[in-house]
Amino acid sequence: MGDPRYLGSDRFKGLSESRGRTLRFALDWLRELAGPLPFAKFEGRHVVELMKRKEGPSAANAVRKNFSMLWRFAQNDVEGLGMKLGENPARHAPKRKERPGGFHTWTGQEMTQFLNAHGPGTKARLVFLLALNTGMARIDLVKLSRGNIRDGTIRYDRQKTGVGGVYPLSVLLMEELARLPSDQFM
Repeated sequence: MGDPRYLGSDRFKGLSESRGRTLRFALDWLRELAGPLPFAKFEGRHVVELMKRKEGPSAANAVRKNFSMLWRFAQNDVEGLGMKLGENPARHAPKRKERPGGFHTWTGQEMTQFLNAHGPGTKARLVFLLALNTGMARIDLVKLSRGNIRDGTIRYDRQKTGVGGVYPLSVLLMEELARLPSDQFM
């Protein structure tokens, strides 16, 4: 389990920077806990035990998914040498049930409540309006600057996919941006 060959693989190198960093963190955690155990001796119960070390069903299922991905990589690696690894033990580790529908989406009333609690000129209000106006992920929001704003729009490329977007500024967001000192963006 401690063999880092996957990290040098074309598959890993082909990931976006943010996905690679996230996966590397998850794989380092897995290697720290399971590294000294012989990979070929893993059973479903071992994967279940690793899953129990994470809080929440999504995190536990990510352990199962990452283990399964490593197993497939190792299987392809040894098959190239004329060997066989056997069945993937992650298949015998049941997925944890996740909450259907994902995260709660705020209602109009909840958004208004947030805006009332975080008045004009607050960072929380600015970030909320930027996210609401553009649908940006946090990783993209933190990298915004005044250079992304031109002609009443916000322009940026998503870090995860590289796909660009141009979004018109809402009146509320324009008012909030106008409150910022010229030498500050966020």
